[in-house]
Amino acid sequence: MLRAAFLFVTLTALVGVAMAVPGEDCSDPFDVTSLPVVLSGNTCSFLDDYEWACPYETEAVDVVYRYVPSIGQNVNFSLCSASYDTKLFVFENSCSSDPIACDDDGSGFCADASHAFIQGLALTAGYTYFIVVEGGYGFQCGDYELTISEHYPDRPCQSCTPVDADLGSITSITCGDSISGNLGSGGKWVASFTGEAGVTYVWDLCPGGTCPGYDNFGSDPDFIILDETCSILEWTDGQEWCSYRPDEWTWACQANGTYYIVVGSYPSISDDTLTCNGTGSDAFTMYYYARPGRLCASCTPVNADLGDITTAPCGASVTGDCGWGGKWIASFIGYQDVVYHWDLCAMEPCSGASEFGGTDADVVILDANCAIVEWHDGMEECGYRPNDYQWTCPASGNYYVVIAPYPAVQEDTLTCAGQADQTFTLVYWRDEGPIPGGETCDDATLISGPLPRTIRWNTCSYVNDYDV
Repeated sequence: MLRAAFLFVTLTALVGVAMAVPGEDCSDPFDVTSLPVVLSGNTCSFLDDYEWACPYETEAVDVVYRYVPSIGQNVNFSLCSASYDTKLFVFENSCSSDPIACDDDGSGFCADASHAFIQGLALTAGYTYFIVVEGGYGFQCGDYELTISEHYPDRPCQSCTPVDADLGSITSITCGDSISGNLGSGGKWVASFTGEAGVTYVWDLCPGGTCPGYDNFGSDPDFIILDETCSILEWTDGQEWCSYRPDEWTWACQANGTYYIVVGSYPSISDDTLTCNGTGSDAFTMYYYARPGRLCASCTPVNADLGDITTAPCGASVTGDCGWGGKWIASFIGYQDVVYHWDLCAMEPCSGASEFGGTDADVVILDANCAIVEWHDGMEECGYRPNDYQWTCPASGNYYVVIAPYPAVQEDTLTCAGQADQTFTLVYWRDEGPIPGGETCDDATLISGPLPRTIRWNTCSYVNDYDV
């Protein structure tokens, strides 16, 4: 009997330990230490500890967060990015009293009306607030993102502050991160981020594009990029096909530093000045990521060195991709008056290949100084893929061949709009022919361009003119 009693007490203690799950109830909540913050999780492993009718009670499970503000604040609580029907309520100091705020269906702030949103809740410094995330219907549970941020009803407009979020160094995974927010009455939404030179940043609020961004604006949303002095660098009104919502809008960073992305309501710019005409119902979820890319008007970094190209027809090939916001580039030796062949077309004679999505691949030839020598857009019968494109070398020396999506050249400047999924197989060779220059001192090959230089050549076609 003693052994049985001991076993019962032990099992009871173990069960008690197992049930002490962080976030389960107000006795052991998840702590929120600062704002703004985005908190993600899944409620399905929790119990149904709390309930409040706003307007209906449910039997759904819930998870609890705790926040103690050090100053008085007006705060927004958003579940706009949840994967299921949600409810949200807030207790002040004790979870045994009635909640001071509750929302079940978003009050019009979220694109999905079943997602909860509490706007501008006044919090008192030093008080303890318990935020409960719960299913809004029946027994529902699932993934959620709880965004908690200060509510600024009348913020200064031509300013980078107050900042709603710090995005930090942005990931290069497509549609890798998202954040929800609200412009507030007469306001805008601002986030800081770390910009790197040569990196292209992508921002999305369009629900019909690659990333499922969305907004609930009475007008339409704009994106504005500000530098660290709050000066406007660039802005967009979006694409017409997405009702002027920005769909994967790209901005190329020119220098390392701190920048700001602003979400505003059209028109966000008036007389080259930022405007703040948002409303309390202007809610959104923005997706964002980075395309590392490479410096565009440059011959570096080089992906491959083709060297002295073979004379066998269709005799060599190389496979690559353009990279995010980039181009693919290879160096090679060019001989004067020799014809070089480049092929990206699946048709005869060489069956090259290129998969460039909704665009097509171009071939660009650069000289040793990275200047554009020639650009080829391809042939209509091959979907504008270059099919045995033939280029005659104007002078012996070092050259580069570039593969980039159309249009690879704009206003006589090389562009870098490539993506990592733009793959190709380039087939190449050169014709037989005389290789002038370099045979004797009277016919020496001129080395042009800045020093230092690396000259790649092949001596097998020459004769022995000198001995030392």
